[in-house]
Amino acid sequence: MVSTNKTFIEGSMILNIFGQKVPVIFEEGLEERTGHEGEYDYETHSIHIDSKLEGKTLDRCIFHEMLHALFHRTGVTHYFGENEGKDMEHLLVYQLTDFLFESFELKLIQSTDRVSSQGKL
Repeated sequence: MVSTNKTFIEGSMILNIFGQKVPVIFEEGLEERTGHEGEYDYETHSIHIDSKLEGKTLDRCIFHEMLHALFHRTGVTHYFGENEGKDMEHLLVYQLTDFLFESFELKLIQSTDRVSSQGKL
């Protein structure tokens, strides 16, 4: 699903969250349009990441969105509820991401290299 105001870059990542395939879509201008470097789409079960992110910032953003996907897949999101629960979920995701990245040398197993149809970007 591509609309005229979005430019998608093909990503090389598909995550497996408890049996659910979750594509990581690198999207130009995501942060400018939404105010967020990354987002998890609860309806399409996909992660959208601003294409300008690199290195540790990219890993951290993907991990953060993976936690949203994990909470959604395991029912934690539904437990918290749709309104106030989203704030609680987001707080937990931020805290877990910060704790784990500050405490451990985390690095994603899959490559975060982005690939276009013409080759590596």
